[in-house]
Amino acid sequence: MQEERIAEMLSAAKSAVVSAARVASFVSRGGAVGSVSKADRSPVTVADYAAQGAVTLSLLLSLHGPSSTRALLSGTGGPPPSFRMVAEEDAGELAKGGEGLLNAVAAALGGAAHAKGAFWPDAGSPQWEAGDVLRVLSAVGGCEGGLDAERAGGGAPGYWVLDPIDGTKGYMRGGQYAVGLAFVKDGAPLFCAIACPSLPHPAWRVGGGGGGVGTLFTAVAGGGAFMEPLEPAPGGGGGPTRIHVDADAPHGLVLCESFDPVHSNHDASARVAAAVAAAVGRPAWASTIQVDSMCKYGLLARGCGHVYMRVPRKGYVEKVWDHAPGSLLLREAGGVVTDGRGGALDFSQGRTLKGNHEVIVGACSQRVHAAVLAALAAGGEAQ
Repeated sequence: MQEERIAEMLSAAKSAVVSAARVASFVSRGGAVGSVSKADRSPVTVADYAAQGAVTLSLLLSLHGPSSTRALLSGTGGPPPSFRMVAEEDAGELAKGGEGLLNAVAAALGGAAHAKGAFWPDAGSPQWEAGDVLRVLSAVGGCEGGLDAERAGGGAPGYWVLDPIDGTKGYMRGGQYAVGLAFVKDGAPLFCAIACPSLPHPAWRVGGGGGGVGTLFTAVAGGGAFMEPLEPAPGGGGGPTRIHVDADAPHGLVLCESFDPVHSNHDASARVAAAVAAAVGRPAWASTIQVDSMCKYGLLARGCGHVYMRVPRKGYVEKVWDHAPGSLLLREAGGVVTDGRGGALDFSQGRTLKGNHEVIVGACSQRVHAAVLAALAAGGEAQ
């Protein structure tokens, strides 16, 4: 893919995740965060669905023009054939949630679009209805052909991978969450944009501190990793700056893990952490950061952490949208990301990482990464 096209698509991706972050903030301010349970018993909120709609509309508007959004919303046409997306939320699940949930999502999209004008092609913003929401959420369907083409190879066109709100529980409690978007081609992320609305820019350590709230991360394969304020600073400035991992960790290692022990085995992580500290010559870990979402990848990428371990419950298969954006970001910042046996993450298997071992490991250097893998194997977590 030509550099000019990648730059155009990355710019569209940045606008899309910022739009979604604004929608999530709009919903939170309105107090309509309440959740329902999906078939897998995980929570989903009005903001999850509305953020996915915002990303879809924003990408279509930026890359395919106002006619594409008008056709989709009017029901006279679907997304262009070249628009393929794998996203977490499903229009069918939303429809099962009832009229109240549909109307709440419609109000969120309409209200946020009117307030910001970020993804609506006309001067005004119409009254959204349930049918509008379902048409937009259904635009991510029909992408299985794109996935099949990816698996078959031979010049596959690529597709978007989206987690509209990664860390829904964090969002609900007012903690960390992220909007993660990547473009996958030939089984690997080509570029990504990650909005972390509650992650201070430019730095953050345990105990807080670090400047204004809201960080936008981006990365392009072979082109480095960058961060910038999520919203423009007053008076301009604050553009993208290149970021790198803290490979030397002179002040001790910092472990990043999921806030909720349901998502990662904290006891196993503690055992591995102790072994890794000894293996790399550290008497103890400096600290542990427990946060929701792929913000953990961002913390490692900008040097605020050194190891990310996700040791899920047995039988859980990781989803592509949880790792495609963040894994690229960390690699481009100089880090290492594999599964628990050292295998490269394989994004060519559809919606899940079923070709990989269930444990995911990110680290600031090859040396630290090797120590984590050895400790996982010795403790049985990588078996």
